[in-house]
Amino acid sequence: MSPQDLNQIATDEELDEAIAYEGLIPLAWRARAAALGEPELMAISEADQALLDAIMVMDLPSKLDSEERDSVQLDLHRLDAKVDLLLGMINRLLAFHEPPRQPVPVRLSSRMVRWQGGVAPAAGEQGILDVFVHPLASAPLQLPVEITGAGVARILALNVGARNAFEKFLFRQHRRQVAEARQGRE
Repeated sequence: MSPQDLNQIATDEELDEAIAYEGLIPLAWRARAAALGEPELMAISEADQALLDAIMVMDLPSKLDSEERDSVQLDLHRLDAKVDLLLGMINRLLAFHEPPRQPVPVRLSSRMVRWQGGVAPAAGEQGILDVFVHPLASAPLQLPVEITGAGVARILALNVGARNAFEKFLFRQHRRQVAEARQGRE
C-alpha cells in the first residue's frame, strides 16, 4: 500500500466520523453467543434498508408550493397527513405494550456508534444494537456491531443497499443539524 493510499484511508475515516448524527436516541442491546451468519446479516440489512427508505419518505417535506395546488397534489397531501396520523396512533398503541426506552446521548457515523449511559455490554461482545432513529418508526435500525470499549461499537456488516441508505440518512440528519445550529446563531 502506498503512502497516498494510506492517506486516502485516513481521509475516508475522518470523513465518516465528521458526517454523523447526534442526538438523544433510545437504544437496546441483543447479545449474540455466535457470530451472525450470512442469511441473518442479509435479513437485517434488508429490514434496515426498508426502514431507512420509509424514514426518508416520512421526512420529505409535505408543504405544498403554490404551483402544486392542483387536485392530485392536494389529495396526496391529505393522504400523507392521514398516514402520519395513523403512524402516530400505532406508535402510541405500541408504547403501551413495550417497556419504555430511555433516550441516551448517541453519535452515529457510518462505521461507529458511540453512546453514554443505557446499555453497557463488555468490550469484545458481538450482537445487535437496536437504534430507534425516528419517533414515527416503531421499528429500530438494527446494527450488527462489535463492542470496542465502554459506549463504543464498530458496525460490522451491512449490504451495499443498506449501507448506502444508512449513509444517506446520516448525511441528511447531519445536514439538518448543521442548518439548525446556523439558525440558532442567527
